[in-house]
Amino acid sequence: PTIELWFRTSCDSAYVWNAAKENFRIEENGEEVEAFTLWCPDPTHTPVSVAFALDASASMKAAEDSGIAGGRAFINAFDSTSDEAAIVYYNDQVDVRQRMTTSKSALYAAMDAYPADGDARLWDGLHAAISELITSSVNQTRAVILLADSPDQGSQESQESILALAWRNRVPIHTIGIGDAVDSASLK
Repeated sequence: PTIELWFRTSCDSAYVWNAAKENFRIEENGEEVEAFTLWCPDPTHTPVSVAFALDASASMKAAEDSGIAGGRAFINAFDSTSDEAAIVYYNDQVDVRQRMTTSKSALYAAMDAYPADGDARLWDGLHAAISELITSSVNQTRAVILLADSPDQGSQESQESILALAWRNRVPIHTIGIGDAVDSASLK
């Protein structure tokens, strides 16, 4: 099993961010655990890897500008060196429009090419976004942002298999539902 332990270290009431593995000892049932990873992120900026799974079905035409504006605003906050993202559109097909990159201009171009048309294969699109994150991201802090305005329409992947894939790979999924036709229960 994988065990994650989150903690803060301090010295004289000030947090310490430069701890080294040799400063720690871990025991399980009285036995020392020698094989462990210590990750101390920069407190001023933790690099992120994000995969956007964006509903590009015909019903998104009305909300297309909002989706683009929201995505661009998120990308604006990136640092251009370590933050990275991928853009995945889903409708009748799944299109990994932009593979994982730190290039803001490439991400803006992919975001601006919103192809609103067809049905929404939500689970297939989410699967592609999670897969892109698993195989191509370099940062430890990662997530998928799913934008949807309608329920799934004919995906080959199931909601259960998607959630299992995300859970196994410790990928959080943040959902954004737009409009009255969104399937809020599934997005939760």
